[in-house]
Amino acid sequence: MCMADSLRAAYALLRMRFRSHRLSPAAFWIWLSSVGLYQALGLAFVLVTTTRLRAGSEWLATLTYGIFQGATALAYAAGAWTVFFASRYVRGGEIDRVLLLPPGPHVVLPFVHFEFGEVPSTVSGFAIAVLGLYLGGLLSTVTMILVAVGIVLGSMVTYSLFVLAATAPLLSKQFSASINAAMDLILFGQYPIRLYPSAMRTIFTWVVPVALIANAPARLVEHGAGLLPLLAGASSIAFLGAHGLFLAALRRFLSHW
Repeated sequence: MCMADSLRAAYALLRMRFRSHRLSPAAFWIWLSSVGLYQALGLAFVLVTTTRLRAGSEWLATLTYGIFQGATALAYAAGAWTVFFASRYVRGGEIDRVLLLPPGPHVVLPFVHFEFGEVPSTVSGFAIAVLGLYLGGLLSTVTMILVAVGIVLGSMVTYSLFVLAATAPLLSKQFSASINAAMDLILFGQYPIRLYPSAMRTIFTWVVPVALIANAPARLVEHGAGLLPLLAGASSIAFLGAHGLFLAALRRFLSHW
């Protein structure tokens, strides 16, 4: 198959996937309103919390919250198969159902199951982050690009945490609720890390790196692109490492079945 045929096939697949998510006009507006309300309530909570903690921190809280929303939505879209695998089969005590899953692309290429319905949440997260830049007097083309890059890198870390949550039950059924723990821990990343006591800051930075989801990407705006290689390297290591562990655990599970 030539390159042109491959591109046409990929385009046809994307169109088919997009059409499968089409909503009626009424359903679309209901869905859009619910997404907007969720974002607005979350932002209000973050602003109230950080304003009480430290005056003048609203812009950083808004920026961090926006990056978090964008990164997690992108991770949900790209890693939907991993999340569904962990919650639907493993958490339900049906770990043997993995044997019935289609092999190959669904394991090594989760983007086959990209969920277009999460894209608006990613865009709204970016818009909230841009609002944070405006509040902080830092709005420019460069900072918006850094925010977009930060969302992508943060999504890689979020995706990695979900992959690790899906890996644990393959090693032992005792970890069947790991996806719940991962989702709860990830939520701590939506607030500025300095909001937490020093012990929690240490845990969320060096033990469970939720600080890499939104807090570290938000620092790109303050410290410039000089921090970018370090953050990109850490995100890539987390992404590739978690994926490698998942495949190794899956092979181990299948070999012991």
